[in-house]
Amino acid sequence: MSTTPTVPDATQSASPLEKSRAKSTHARDGLEAAQRKLADLDTQLGRITAQFSSDETALRAATEEVKRLKKALKDGEKQRRKLLTARKRASDAAVKAEEKSHKAEAKYDRAVLADLIQRQKAQDRQAASAKAPANGAAASQPAGALPSGPSASTDTPALPAAPVNGS
Repeated sequence: MSTTPTVPDATQSASPLEKSRAKSTHARDGLEAAQRKLADLDTQLGRITAQFSSDETALRAATEEVKRLKKALKDGEKQRRKLLTARKRASDAAVKAEEKSHKAEAKYDRAVLADLIQRQKAQDRQAASAKAPANGAAASQPAGALPSGPSASTDTPALPAAPVNGS
């Protein structure tokens, strides 16, 4: 519904030149608005492209970091397994060394006891043979007995210390 105004309008009475100028001005304003919108869109597109490129670079770097970290985890687990194996072997070796030490200590204890027994026997025999002639008993000495008298010393053992069992 169009209404025709009763008051004369400026565009109705305008000359064709003014109409043409108004159209030109309106077209120029539209062109400027379109150019501003195009420039704004170009700016936004440039920012998005730069952000995309930056994000893509960051993604590549993050992917490489993930690969590096996975490799570090894998290498760490491999090193851990090696260390656990080495620890187990060292623990087994320590147990064997402890057993060997206990066995050697027990063998040494037996050798010391055998030597002490031999010395004690020799001292007992020497003391017994020294008392026998004083009591007036026969001074006959058994074949393995030690000589008694001033040349025999009671402070030192009569038998040399020799290991038991031939070792």
